[in-house]
Amino acid sequence: MDFSLTDEQLDLQRMVRDFCLRECPRADVQRWDEELVFPRDIWDRLGELGIYGLPFPEQYGGSGGSILDEALVVEELARGANPIANLFIATVSFGGYSILMSGTEEQKARLLPRIATGELPMARALTEPGGGTDVLGGVKTRATRNGDGWSITGQKIFCSGALEAGLIVVVAVTDQNPAKRTGGMTMFLVEPGTSGMEIRPQAKVGNRVPHSCFVFLDEVKVSEAAVLGEVGRGFHQIMQTLNNERILIAAQSLGFGRGALEDAVQYAKERIAFGSPIGKFQAVQHKLAESAMELELARTMAHKAAWLQSQGFPAALECSVAKWAASEAAVRAAEHGMQIMGGHGYMMDHATQRYWRDSRLYTFSPITNDMVKNMVGESLGLPRSY
Repeated sequence: MDFSLTDEQLDLQRMVRDFCLRECPRADVQRWDEELVFPRDIWDRLGELGIYGLPFPEQYGGSGGSILDEALVVEELARGANPIANLFIATVSFGGYSILMSGTEEQKARLLPRIATGELPMARALTEPGGGTDVLGGVKTRATRNGDGWSITGQKIFCSGALEAGLIVVVAVTDQNPAKRTGGMTMFLVEPGTSGMEIRPQAKVGNRVPHSCFVFLDEVKVSEAAVLGEVGRGFHQIMQTLNNERILIAAQSLGFGRGALEDAVQYAKERIAFGSPIGKFQAVQHKLAESAMELELARTMAHKAAWLQSQGFPAALECSVAKWAASEAAVRAAEHGMQIMGGHGYMMDHATQRYWRDSRLYTFSPITNDMVKNMVGESLGLPRSY
């Protein structure tokens, strides 16, 4: 097995890393987090490099890259400019990929080139106050036919990037009595500002930018052209995006963990206690060694999952396990970093606390790690637990 990156992938990785170092100084990243400011100027400048078009064919303004290419980008962004990583995943991995896989030719030709340049950020309105992992049972938002279009009513929660988005994918029930339980849901492309739609930001512990939002829909009227994919096939279309999303969440977690580890190593070299750098002490070295091992193992799992996905092999379990491993490794790396840095790591002017706050989300999102363990148990031949 060859785990080496191609020259093109190394160049891509280096380009994004250099961009973050040049355009996203730590003081700016800290300010975005504290002031809840999304850096649209940075988003636009990165778009000029063609990053958002990675998974799309050239005919739609993309470069035809792989999910591994996207993972390399997301890891670097999470390390140095996480707000961009968050909106990248919502825009490219879910929104753009959904249009690519399920959209009409007219939708692809009209929307994908705008997504590829960064002109059209996207968000997803799926989860509802009473829902979560149980997508089939959790979606209560209704869309009913209204003349030659649709009327959508309901409430969504945790819609990351909704305030920044130019287009939101809204998932609604269009058939309350489908022939199959997996039928009945439909995806709609809705522009923010449409009459009847209200977007309200929520306060978060981490990943504070872009905002996560409530989205209220009160008889929001859209045309038939707003339907994404087939009516009643929304659940199946969502399932098409899950593997990519989990690979990129794993990559994002790796970025957090790597950042926390690198900062802790640097601190351990510079901090003097009892006449020596604290990096000389075994207790400190062991924590750093554990983080390095766990992150490298998780990266290998994530890259394997990306390879399986890009080759068209079944990869649902591998993608979920990679996300589980990476999120846990990231949290531990951040916790080790805070322990090594002591009071300094607990202060808001150090990035370690932000890596800890940001990484903590992904132990239970977009799927809980306990649910992933259930999936592993089922793969071992044990009874299904849900």
